[in-house]
Amino acid sequence: MNTALADLPSSEGHPELSFLAGGGELGARIRGHDWAVTPLGPAPAWPQSLKTAVRIMLTSRQPIWIGWGPGLTFLYNDAYKSIIGGKHPGALGRPTADVWREIWADIGPLLATAMGGVEGTYVEEQLLIMERNGYPEETYYTFSYSPIPGDDGQPGGIICANSEDTHRVVGDRQLALLRELAAGPCRRGPGGPPASAARPPWRAIRKTSPSRCSTS
Repeated sequence: MNTALADLPSSEGHPELSFLAGGGELGARIRGHDWAVTPLGPAPAWPQSLKTAVRIMLTSRQPIWIGWGPGLTFLYNDAYKSIIGGKHPGALGRPTADVWREIWADIGPLLATAMGGVEGTYVEEQLLIMERNGYPEETYYTFSYSPIPGDDGQPGGIICANSEDTHRVVGDRQLALLRELAAGPCRRGPGGPPASAARPPWRAIRKTSPSRCSTS
């Protein structure tokens, strides 16, 4: 833990923060964040439903984030750091629309559905062009948005569990393209491009070996 994190409060001696015990780096950052300047207000006064959801999030090893309130104030756990990349740690406590502005058109309608409180949403291998480190990245994720009821029974926020599919999706696509290129004109048809050319990969395959068709 670096100096800045070492200076953050622990939950020891602070029973009002017991729901934030542990949690690694994000547990420490959430305990030390000035929540009074956010719509959530001081952590000890959070609704019990939010405290319970945050406790579940911090103890999970799966990448999870929570959005709470009308602006979906953003909280996340250590496992989610690999997803949020260079947006960490500045994303903590900000509105979700600001954190993920570049993919808001994709996720905003899904979040609105979940915040309706009737049912959650679930998508598999969703393409999201994220800008986590200052440049666009092609990413694929399977994730769900589930509504969290507030203490009054109305939707208070959402909880999102994620799994990343990027390496598998891109790898499968490249392998399929290599196989098609290796098949050569026998599979392409007269003068036709490979079928996968209609969906060119973002990561171009720069070197391919010429293939030959048997004419016998």
